[in-house]
Amino acid sequence: MVAYLSKVKSELSEFEFSSVEQVPREQKSNVDALVGLGTTKEADTLNVVMVEFSESPSIIEKPVEVGMIVVKPTWMTPIVEYLITEKLPDDRKDVRKFLYQVL
Repeated sequence: MVAYLSKVKSELSEFEFSSVEQVPREQKSNVDALVGLGTTKEADTLNVVMVEFSESPSIIEKPVEVGMIVVKPTWMTPIVEYLITEKLPDDRKDVRKFLYQVL
């Protein structure tokens, strides 16, 4: 909802004047009925209002790129290297230690 609010605010800045008014509950019954139709899957069978379900959001946010700042070897490093290269450590002692960690 934050994305929609920021979109509305940016669009409102294009107008010279805008106002927001509160509509009394008794005057919103038609809108509430339409909202109810839009949230039910059975609305297609009613043939009252054409309802379209969107698979993707109408506001697409830019993806945030995330990256590692510092790459240091961890206890997972030998395991990842084995999964990528299928090469075990050279030293027999390290192989035993590695297999103990994995199994």
